[in-house]
Parts: sequence; C-alpha cells; structure tokens
Amino acid sequence: DHPEVKEAERHTIETAINKRFKQLDISVSLTQLRTFPISVTGEVRVPGAVGVNGVDQASQLIIKAGGLIDEASRKGSRRNIKILHVENGQMHDTGRRVDLMLWNLTGKEKYNPFILDGEQIIVPAKQDSISISGAVQRPGSYEFSPGDRVSDLITLANGLHTHSRPKLAKLLSNNEN
Repeated sequence: DHPEVKEAERHTIETAINKRFKQLDISVSLTQLRTFPISVTGEVRVPGAVGVNGVDQASQLIIKAGGLIDEASRKGSRRNIKILHVENGQMHDTGRRVDLMLWNLTGKEKYNPFILDGEQIIVPAKQDSISISGAVQRPGSYEFSPGDRVSDLITLANGLHTHSRPKLAKLLSNNEN
C-alpha cells in the first residue's frame, strides 16, 4: 500500500472535478490502484508481461522479470535500457532511458523512471565499454551509454580523490572517428 500516492491522486481528482463543477461539493475515495501489464523483454531471465500499478519504477519491473541476464556469454545492459510507448500496435521511442548504474550511485529518479500504462521496457545486451583511471575512487571499465559526459564517467568511478587536480586531467581516445 502507498497511502501518500492514494492521497495525492485523490486530491488531484477532487481538484479537477471542483474546478469544473464549482457549484457541487464532491469528495473522492480511492480504494485500490489500477493494475496494468507492461512487457519487459530482451536480456532478462523471464521476459514477458508483468503487473504494474503505476508506482513501479523500471528497476522493480526488471526484478519482476527475473532480473538481468548476467552470464559469461550474455549480459544485460545496466545503462542502455529503453522505454518505448506502444500505441495502435506501433512502438515509439519515449526518449526516456534507464541507467541502473547511475541510479544506484545518485538516486536520481531520471535514471530509473516510473513506468506508465502503454510503455514497454527493452533490455539490450551489454555493448561497448569506456575506461577511467587515475585520481578516481574506483578506476575501471564501465558500460558506455550514448551521450555520456566526462562527469558521468567520474560519477560511475565514484568521484575524484580529494587530492586530485581536475584542471590537469587529460581525455584520451583510441576511437579513429
């Protein structure tokens, strides 16, 4: 049960009704959140539809689908999970992505959004990686996500050492493009 969500939804509905029907005194009681199916496919252990009640984040649905595949030959992406919207049988990109690594490190909702009715989660296979070394807390190789900035990589590496001098940092690339 999520009483704070029920109360917020009740208040939103009452406000909308009272704006439209000013002469009426209306109150609303919510007894249960509506449940709807969301498809979770790709590199998860049990792909298929899972039940959602509107207050589930993407990570919770991935767990309901058995979690990410993490085997020697196959690994599900933790940073490039797609959220698509299905309308009239057509899939449309929502522009929203799930980045479980940045969400675990920052707690920011934008990296683990709430899933809406009509959306679908697709977990691709883990692809390219990017490395960071030097004066960071956790040097290493991390999954690359298109649009990554140097600050994202530093966050993935759990930040800079206190004695680091960021102005002396060098960005090296072995990409010929």
